Amino acid sequence: MRVSTLSNIIFLTSEAQKQFEKISKLLREISSGKRTDLYSSEPEKVGELVSVKWNISKIQQYDDNIKFAKGILLTADDILGKVYDTLVTVKEKLIEAANAHSESEYDTLAQTLKELRNRLLQYANTRVGDFYIFGGNKYTSQPYDSSGSYSGGEDFSVKVAENDSVALFLEGSQAFGSGTTSVFEVIQKAINNITDTNTIEQTIGEIENYLAKVDTLRAKVGANEQKLEKYSLTYSEILDNLKKRQTDIEGVDIDSAISDYQLANTTYQAILSVLAKENNQSSILLKYF
Repeated sequence: MRVSTLSNIIFLTSEAQKQFEKISKLLREISSGKRTDLYSSEPEKVGELVSVKWNISKIQQYDDNIKFAKGILLTADDILGKVYDTLVTVKEKLIEAANAHSESEYDTLAQTLKELRNRLLQYANTRVGDFYIFGGNKYTSQPYDSSGSYSGGEDFSVKVAENDSVALFLEGSQAFGSGTTSVFEVIQKAINNITDTNTIEQTIGEIENYLAKVDTLRAKVGANEQKLEKYSLTYSEILDNLKKRQTDIEGVDIDSAISDYQLANTTYQAILSVLAKENNQSSILLKYF
């Protein structure tokens, strides 16, 4: 083999290796959509990229909290609406009891009140997945037992901004009370004394108080839902801007990268073709590359 031929092979082999590495780099960038040389070519942008990614992660967590909270509060709002309607029916039945005269009327009304009490108890123990929405910070345990005794905790809040949070799992006693003054005990007392007008009239007043409590709690839930919606819209815009900036810093111009890849691949194939002609052992060289 002549010296000139050997020199050509060495040179072409080196150029082929460079093109091969360039092709590999371009394929990685096209596949990931990200630059592979940012840290070496523009180290001054690395700090900004880290900051952008950290802010994306933080706001994404807030946004995830909001999405979860929306589902819980939507259910809470719906259930509280049903609780309110049920209490209205309880009040209507109590008024009927105050004006009843026959034993059959009393029996029917007592049975109806019992059913309404059980319905309220079911609402108080409403779950979303494994979580009791009226269990407060003890949201994994059933808040009310069959007697209507409350064993839940205070409101459990979730963070939705740097310095803001919303009540997610609610303290059930705000709507249903607890102990001997719970709405369940109040209704049970009326059932046990269905023929006692004084007890029935007193119970009507207590039910009106519970209607006001439920209305207040529902307003609180509604206000939190509105707050979440505002944050959600704000975060959507912020995340779009941050992700755009992230792409500006580390993103690859795909069209340009594909064009560069095609050129590099054409050059690579041309070099291999020349190498095959320059070397009688072209098959070995082609296998190597």
